[in-house]
Amino acid sequence: MKRIIIKVQKTVDRGAKGFKIVKLSGLEFEQLPERYTISEVAVIYKERVMIGAMAPTLKRAGVSLLQEGLFYEKKEFFSALKKIKKGGELLAEINSQLRKENAGWKGEKTFTI
Repeated sequence: MKRIIIKVQKTVDRGAKGFKIVKLSGLEFEQLPERYTISEVAVIYKERVMIGAMAPTLKRAGVSLLQEGLFYEKKEFFSALKKIKKGGELLAEINSQLRKENAGWKGEKTFTI
């Protein structure tokens, strides 16, 4: 199972403690279940950016939570991290539901008319 990975470097920028985003990885829109992408807490990875939902689907709109190469003060970083964790928890819950619902839905079937 692929996970969201956020690699940071602790740094001080203009006197403020924070984190510079070194590397991000996660699931892209096409890899996520539809039930998740239409939720208000969905988070996707796209082109070195973690995007949080703002609209019914992430295809239409979203807000950048974290972006590779940028510096975030501690408060801002942990606020984004909290949103990303909430999205991750929902995704785990949806994936669990889908595994249960789709159990046994495999194999071939022949319809004779």
